[in-house]
Amino acid sequence: MILAILQARMSSQRLPKKVLKQILGEPMLAHQIRRIRASKKIDKLVIATSDQIDDSALVAFAQEYQVEVFQGSLNDVLARFYHCASHYKATHIVRLTGDCPLSDAKIIDNTIALHINQKADYSSNCHPATFADGFDVEVITFDALQQAYYQAQEQKMREHVTLYLAKSPDAFVQANLTTSPDTSHFRVTVDNQDDFELVSQIYQSMSEQGKDFTYQEIIDWLNAHPKQSGINAHYQRNEAISVCHK
Repeated sequence: MILAILQARMSSQRLPKKVLKQILGEPMLAHQIRRIRASKKIDKLVIATSDQIDDSALVAFAQEYQVEVFQGSLNDVLARFYHCASHYKATHIVRLTGDCPLSDAKIIDNTIALHINQKADYSSNCHPATFADGFDVEVITFDALQQAYYQAQEQKMREHVTLYLAKSPDAFVQANLTTSPDTSHFRVTVDNQDDFELVSQIYQSMSEQGKDFTYQEIIDWLNAHPKQSGINAHYQRNEAISVCHK
């Protein structure tokens, strides 16, 4: 079973409670879930949040939007993912993060297809990154996730689910999805207020097309609106760890 685990929490330091901030009258996370549900390869979608009281709002959100929710450790996110995957008996895990409200189902499906076709242990579209920041996808076999769970010791490798895998290229078969031309200079992840303003503008501008606007349509909009797309250009991807390890 291919299980998509959407990692989310309310205690974001730079923009607290961002995942439930409203865009066009709905929580940001609801827009992302709607886009993820267009995937043809994901069998089940689960929100994985912490067992802290702050995240009870996400449990209520999940009930309202009919998404299953799994609660686990706040800081040992690797353990949260492992126990979630074990609970649902997943064979492959798709890791997504709740700060990417423009997630594209086609990119998700293409990453899954690459992972399956190449019989990889760990696949992503981040090493190197050629997609805009905010479209990150990672796919892991359950066996690889289990190995990381038991062997990763450093705190940063417990906090960042796939860091152990990404840093062990000789131990795991890895694959990477790329796109051309390179559009990685664009940023539509939501980590701060400027990011949120940009994503809100994209939704407001493109809402007349419906909710299925594509990655390329978003890139075309960003190219056509340099003033708007530049409001968060001074923020850099988190290269200190990896663009996929937010």
